[in-house]
Amino acid sequence: MAAGMTPDAVFETITRDFDRQSIFRKEQSTVAAAALYHLTSDDAVMTRLRGLFDKIRDYPCRR
Repeated sequence: MAAGMTPDAVFETITRDFDRQSIFRKEQSTVAAAALYHLTSDDAVMTRLRGLFDKIRDYPCRR
């Protein structure tokens, strides 16, 4: 967001390929999503982030 991206654009960047990300990148994306949640006041983005958190709460681990 410091670079001028909207909260929605940041969300899209973080989650665009979430299901295909490696476990390490998923961790980074999750931390970035949590930070975005605390930085934004955009209700629509916060709702989308809560949806992501609900989805990944019990995310299956691939072995």
